[in-house]
Amino acid sequence: MLSISAAVWVVVVVLFWVGTTLDAHVAEALGSVAVAIFTGVLVWIGRRADKHFVVTERAYFQMSHRGGVEFPQGEQVTIKMQIKNWGRTPGTVTDQRLGPMLVMEKNGKLDGSVDYTGLNKSASPYTFLVPNAHYNWDIGFEFKDVGLVQAIKDGNVTLFMVGYVDYRDQFGGRWRAGYARKYTPIADQPAANNLSYVTTKSFNDDRARLPGEGVDWAD
Repeated sequence: MLSISAAVWVVVVVLFWVGTTLDAHVAEALGSVAVAIFTGVLVWIGRRADKHFVVTERAYFQMSHRGGVEFPQGEQVTIKMQIKNWGRTPGTVTDQRLGPMLVMEKNGKLDGSVDYTGLNKSASPYTFLVPNAHYNWDIGFEFKDVGLVQAIKDGNVTLFMVGYVDYRDQFGGRWRAGYARKYTPIADQPAANNLSYVTTKSFNDDRARLPGEGVDWAD
């Protein structure tokens, strides 16, 4: 099948050819139509090229963990995190948040609704990252209930670590890269990578933010 641009080229050529067989006024009108179509196609191709350039060249930030969830003592839970720019151009982190979500049952699942209310805000906003650059940070939480922590460690309560990084690219785009992992106890390996990827839709998306979503719209 012909592509749209090739099909338009055929239409333009036919219009010019038909115009040569008609009187001057009709030929002129058809010529104007052909020029208008041709110009429209050039504009359409240019816009598609611009969009493709941004998609392939923009910054792509990702939040990830280093190691797994650790339980240093009592009610405390800690995790080591990283944010990296995997894209081809620089970008700026404007906000990052992370926190625990609990499902009070064994092998629990997230229901698909993303609620970031109450997540811990990091103290490292507005960090500029060139391509392939990253930074690390460690974060801790306290549940104030030793019994609950023990239930998490035993697998009777399901712990999820959920968060996001908001960032801006060099083309004016504002993005949110989500993060969600499920804690799975690994016997005798407290520092192992005990976090697995959450497949529930939307939790790990990299998407354009809605107007007003995030803290950087006044900048």
